[in-house]
Amino acid sequence: VFIHSKKGWVNLLNSTGQSTLKNFIEAGGDFIGAGSGGVTFAESTGLFEITFLSALGNGIVRIQYDPIDLLAAGFIEDRYAFVYDPVWFSNLSAGFNIVATFDDGDFFLAGYWPDWKNSNAGGKPIIVRAEENSQDITLIGSDPTFRGHPRNDFRLIANAIYSGLE
Repeated sequence: VFIHSKKGWVNLLNSTGQSTLKNFIEAGGDFIGAGSGGVTFAESTGLFEITFLSALGNGIVRIQYDPIDLLAAGFIEDRYAFVYDPVWFSNLSAGFNIVATFDDGDFFLAGYWPDWKNSNAGGKPIIVRAEENSQDITLIGSDPTFRGHPRNDFRLIANAIYSGLE
């Protein structure tokens, strides 16, 4: 499994590293894209067909988990997440399932996201995943590894790894 959350990847790898990574994913390697960096990586490589929107800002948001999805195991249906340059998805390609959405209405609780009311992010997917053959792809538009808040969000990474075991 390859987990990525950094915004830049081309500058981090030489050409051999870039082609090795692309080959791993194209050969069916599992991928977890966390936060805006991980989602941007997924889109910029062209390996996954996704459409997403993002905003500048950070803070605590209320999201709704799909209670029967294995990735959401241990989370209650109504939960909080930390977003740093939040990402939400639209026009999901075939095979992607919605794991969690921004709550409808007043989903933004605290922090800095000046235009959240006009973002149209309410009710939109913030966590999605797909499984094709033996490959698992998880894209998380929140930032589950950012300084441990809100509590227990790192569990999303563990659940994504666990649910991808064959």
